[in-house]
Amino acid sequence: MDIVLNKPTRHVLVIHDHVIRYVKGRGSTLDELKVVRDRYLPPGTIENGVIKESETLLAILGEMKREYRLQKGDLYITLPNETNLIRRHQIPAEIPEEEIRGYIFDQLGNDLHLPMDDPLFDHCIMDDNDAEKDLLLFVSSQDVVDAYLRLFFDLKLNPEVIDFSTICIERFLENQNAHDLTGHYAIISCFPNDLVVTIFHHQYPLITRSIPTELNKEEWQVVGTDSDQLRWGGSIEDLNDLWLDNIAEIDRLLSFYQFNYRKGEGGVERIFLTGDHPQLTHFEKLFKKQIDGMTINRLDAVMGKKGMMVEPHFFEAAGLMMKGEVK
Repeated sequence: MDIVLNKPTRHVLVIHDHVIRYVKGRGSTLDELKVVRDRYLPPGTIENGVIKESETLLAILGEMKREYRLQKGDLYITLPNETNLIRRHQIPAEIPEEEIRGYIFDQLGNDLHLPMDDPLFDHCIMDDNDAEKDLLLFVSSQDVVDAYLRLFFDLKLNPEVIDFSTICIERFLENQNAHDLTGHYAIISCFPNDLVVTIFHHQYPLITRSIPTELNKEEWQVVGTDSDQLRWGGSIEDLNDLWLDNIAEIDRLLSFYQFNYRKGEGGVERIFLTGDHPQLTHFEKLFKKQIDGMTINRLDAVMGKKGMMVEPHFFEAAGLMMKGEVK
């Protein structure tokens, strides 16, 4: 029997173009959460997942390090969704597991084409039979990841885990055991700058797509006594037009999954909707009106046993904190 008296503190930073979400806790359950915070970023600090103002971001991360004592404990992070790619790929069954990484590198540019010259990837084996190994590749750009890591290293911080934020949401939902995560389903996160759509089959994320919502950044305002709320001050008509285009693209993605990816053998059956867009309720109504024959569930806040209320836009951070022990 193993008895752990002092669990290490887990610091989680979920980085988006517009915000850094912070969660602190011990262990890997919702009841271990102690702090949840938003730190909104000045417009233009990060664009499409790429750091544009490194000194600004370094200063903000430095403030967070001092405020939350990030150097004390384990640091887990996610990077913006725009930098991430999921690709399904098959290799011969006889390739040993310890040689998979090298084999994939040898296939780059030949049997495996990725939209980046410097991929950094991890993988999991979905299926292993006599003919082939069916893999999921989780891919990011080495240059983009290195740009973030340099800032952390400058602050003498060393992230132990880098994960995909949508996978963290799924992990949170699985941990709560309150939703049907069987079959084919999608998680859609509605953010100020984009919509992130990830399609799952059971627990496996098969497709992820960031769909940009090009709005005037000057129309966004950070409000609230702790500067922890976001307000859209622009035209609702402009928002409607952009979202209708976004929803049409989501519909095309769902059709692609059903008829191309699945070859007509089953499509997405239900959608879980979340995000931090202040007009999320309006998007939900618009989405339900445009997408027929689909169960759409907007995720609700969850309360832990100790009374802490966790809003849905923190599920990705809480889900990363719930990640199993790192080997």
